[in-house]
Amino acid sequence: MQRFINQLKNGTRTRTHYNPLDKVTHYYNLIEAKKYDGSDEHQFAVKLVAEIDDNISSINGEISKDTRSGKTTGKRLGVQIVIPANKRIAFTTMAKEIIDTDKSLELKKTSATRAKKDFVFRHKDIEKDIYVQTRPDGKRGGGAKADPNELMTAALCTLTKVPTVNTIEELDALIEQVKKIVKSGKIIGFTALEVESLEKDYGNLCQAISAAEIIIKEYGGGANKVFLTGKSWDSAVTKFQITKYGMRDFNASDFIIQKENNVVM
Repeated sequence: MQRFINQLKNGTRTRTHYNPLDKVTHYYNLIEAKKYDGSDEHQFAVKLVAEIDDNISSINGEISKDTRSGKTTGKRLGVQIVIPANKRIAFTTMAKEIIDTDKSLELKKTSATRAKKDFVFRHKDIEKDIYVQTRPDGKRGGGAKADPNELMTAALCTLTKVPTVNTIEELDALIEQVKKIVKSGKIIGFTALEVESLEKDYGNLCQAISAAEIIIKEYGGGANKVFLTGKSWDSAVTKFQITKYGMRDFNASDFIIQKENNVVM
């Protein structure tokens, strides 16, 4: 299915002019979005946007919760995706087309001033709107921030035992240890935005400590490698990716742990 990118304007479809080299050929594999499993709504919203991003193979972005003031409220969940500035309109247009073809999702109206670069939708199982703002890369100082919880947990799972922490200084030291583990090459699939967000994020670190302690207790620590799969699957673990019931990542996990020749999902 090959088509030019179209853009919604004033309720009618109009042809947007692009360089012929920028014509997009895309195949939408998203038959139905993930089913809501009752977990953290905001994190689920991030995964939904990541699923949409996976289906736009020509443009890749860094997706995270948008926790800036006014972006996440009692009525909506803010999500941001950092992509090249000249790809924002194309990405938004294709994202809207994908949402329109998915019976689990409902496209909502965006303000006229943001309609070209933002999109809003709702999942059938969630009562809040999901507001997605595309943001240009290279301008992260404006507040773009990722949720590093999964990255922290993955790094701690490479340890045989999670250190006991009682002070802010010890939390800072553990964050530095996590950074070293990330740089070691043991963690696969993280984004630069997640690494930037590690600093002083004590809340996520405490949650990561709790999760890692349980994982190590049940399966043992000292992982050789940990593959983050929330946004994409590394080629080394795609054999574990299962498509079923119309869901591309039926067995999606936050990360996959490799211990010697064993794998823990």
